Amino acid sequence: MATSAPQSWERPLLTLAYAGERPVAQAAPRPSVDLAVLERAYAQCATLTLLHSSTFHAATRLLSRDKRRAMQALYAFCRVTDNIVDCGHAAVEATLAA
Repeated sequence: MATSAPQSWERPLLTLAYAGERPVAQAAPRPSVDLAVLERAYAQCATLTLLHSSTFHAATRLLSRDKRRAMQALYAFCRVTDNIVDCGHAAVEATLAA
């Protein structure tokens, strides 16, 4: 049984396919704000999620701490911006910017 060499058009594709197997070193993101402020912000996001979507809040408890906080922050962002847009007053853009 003969093994064939990759065709010239296959080489770039194989290189890209195997690139996904190599670990890529990434620096951990570092917050650029006061850590106490960041902790209060995450706590506020968790509270908002609990108040407005208890099932989503419960589901995020199954995630790791970092993923849970990220998901709750995303939920809080979506919830707050949606409420601002839905309120219908004239200063929507200014309120979103604030």
